[in-house]
Amino acid sequence: DERLPEAVRRLAIKSTILSITRRPKSVVEVRTALDPVQGHIEDALALVHTTELPVAVLRRLVPGFCRSALEAAFITVVRRRRLAAGRLHGDVEEELKGAGKLTPLAALALFDDRDRGSDVMTRLNRFGSWAGDVFRQCKDGAHEEVAGDLKLIVRDTEKLAGKILELT
Repeated sequence: DERLPEAVRRLAIKSTILSITRRPKSVVEVRTALDPVQGHIEDALALVHTTELPVAVLRRLVPGFCRSALEAAFITVVRRRRLAAGRLHGDVEEELKGAGKLTPLAALALFDDRDRGSDVMTRLNRFGSWAGDVFRQCKDGAHEEVAGDLKLIVRDTEKLAGKILELT
């Protein structure tokens, strides 16, 4: 449940959020939780550096984590705007749920209109062609292996997520 950590981050309350994970053989791991965007980026980087998985598998998994990072950035922007405008949490969550896929979610964050999906690539490319490219790679990676340098995909995803989070 991300509601409390999300509210703490949004309200800029000085805090340390801990994440507790139960590993195999009941080993409990406690670590400082990252914000959702950075958490997905760190997971993608960990996969890029693994030697235990075939490259074909990495070419599906890494874009998935990058996509999750972008989704988290878009969601953060929408929540921040809507809640600052006085909208009810439940209404905001319903709107986010209704956006569904990556492109409508991006349209909601970029234009406050989930039906402007056809304008998303043009808007992202204002950051540079790399932004549209990495968005497409993250989107396509959910359905097929992506080509290209996986480290660059992660780096560009992190850069794009940062640009998205700067939106007001």
